[in-house]
Amino acid sequence: MSSSDLRPWFEALTARLEKNDHTGAIEFLVERSAELLAVPGGPQALVAFLAEAKAHQAPRDPWTLLGAADLEALCEWSSETAETPLHHALGAFCRLELDRTLETGACSVCLHPAGPEAESAHRLARGCHHVAAGRFVEAVAELDALFEDPSVEAPLLRVVAGIVGARAVLRMGDAHEGRRRFAALRSLTSPGSGLCSLVEVHELRAMLSGGDELEQVRTRAEQLASGEQAAHVRTLARRLRAFADVLLGHPPSRASFEAGAEAHLDGAEVAVLAGHTVAVAPLLAVASSCARDGRHYLEARARILAGIASFAEGTAAARRRAEKELALARRLCDDRGYQHLAARCDLVEALAADRSRDPTAHERRLESVLETSTTVTILERLAEAALHRRPLDQLHAGDRQLLDLLGFASLPAFTVDDGTGARLVGSLDLERWQGRADLVVDLDRGELVARNKVVRGQARIVALLAHLVGAGARAVEADELFRGVWNARTYAPLRHRNAVYLAIARTRRILSPLLGEAPIVRHPNGWRLRDDLYAIVVRAMAPLPTATARSSGT
Repeated sequence: MSSSDLRPWFEALTARLEKNDHTGAIEFLVERSAELLAVPGGPQALVAFLAEAKAHQAPRDPWTLLGAADLEALCEWSSETAETPLHHALGAFCRLELDRTLETGACSVCLHPAGPEAESAHRLARGCHHVAAGRFVEAVAELDALFEDPSVEAPLLRVVAGIVGARAVLRMGDAHEGRRRFAALRSLTSPGSGLCSLVEVHELRAMLSGGDELEQVRTRAEQLASGEQAAHVRTLARRLRAFADVLLGHPPSRASFEAGAEAHLDGAEVAVLAGHTVAVAPLLAVASSCARDGRHYLEARARILAGIASFAEGTAAARRRAEKELALARRLCDDRGYQHLAARCDLVEALAADRSRDPTAHERRLESVLETSTTVTILERLAEAALHRRPLDQLHAGDRQLLDLLGFASLPAFTVDDGTGARLVGSLDLERWQGRADLVVDLDRGELVARNKVVRGQARIVALLAHLVGAGARAVEADELFRGVWNARTYAPLRHRNAVYLAIARTRRILSPLLGEAPIVRHPNGWRLRDDLYAIVVRAMAPLPTATARSSGT
């Protein structure tokens, strides 16, 4: 191997070292070492590379490491010396970012402030402890105050406070506010720096949580995962790409979900969205571990995933286990104020419940999810689909797969047309529509309901009124009525006009006593319903196919 062959390798290594990405440099050497050692001159080149890495590793300035997002090196720096407030605060941030155990209570450093000049570091550390414990409201209050404090001299410290605060907002379920915060933070970081890339990858996570611009998220995550980014940024980007792949309906990539509770749960969620069976035991182990560490938010999330995975097994014992885990998660959410996760518990229980006994009660339970949830996320999309307020073909592929995994079967669905176009509704919504209408035309039952009075045995009148309701404010001529109501191909005025007139006269005679006056009025261009009469046409729909049925072509 000539020196010219080694130059691209050396340049790639140097690019990482110049960004103070020491972890990335070591990864590069490990990935290439086998090839280097296998060729003449390779060992010498490897020694030279290691010497170069060691030479660049001398600076231990925390702000340089932070700007490069070299969090592994920053974490080492924070633990090398006695814990000053700054060491402690930046170390807490790194452990939180790297998904490592962090104290959830008041630690000794935070309990003994070192003076006014160290107060900003203490506030950052306290915010990190709050996030680790799942005290998100307290975390946002502490970190927002630090971010907005003009007396803080270190700009990067304010950016770090903004990152942790925005992540707390995301965990509270507000994806759009989290995205807004990360977008604002990007303008405060140097373009192309590691810290800028770290903020961007979190912004992509917020977009993914809100279901926004998924193709763009996937493309950019792919670029960050394979680019010259800090190691932590590449790790997060790989996980985001896996999420986006599944939500877009692509086969899940075999992304490496590194050790750590949060990373494990990310991997489990990707598998669930892909419709794969997920082992329950590891999720319960994560829940127990997080409970011991006081990481209650991750514990609740793990128990919800364990419940979903148990429901998917389909056995009576697994269902009991699922109900137990969801009950534990719900209690934890209620105690800790995790409203977003509490709504997720309700949604999973409602979708997996037996719908055959009381569909109306089941719909009311799903409606409660929409009432208690405060953000537009997968919860709203799934509940709206189950209530027939959102067509399944408008859902992300991952949403449909989750419905299938929970054994979702469609609730009773109907179309309602009031002259402005047919729309799909559930049985509860149908009751509301019927309650507002003066006249209900039920095509399936072949009956009319005029101000709570039922008229049966008038199939021709039912068809006639359905046609007039569908026309809205437009007047319908005799030939159109005859073709539509009598299902005729041709219309001969001398033979067929009288049938139309007789049907309209019969309709007026039957409904006028119930509605107070004739429902149909004559216009120069035909007939139409009178303006003050609110009428709807109702028809039952066949159950919508699930994602599995559609993908198999059944």
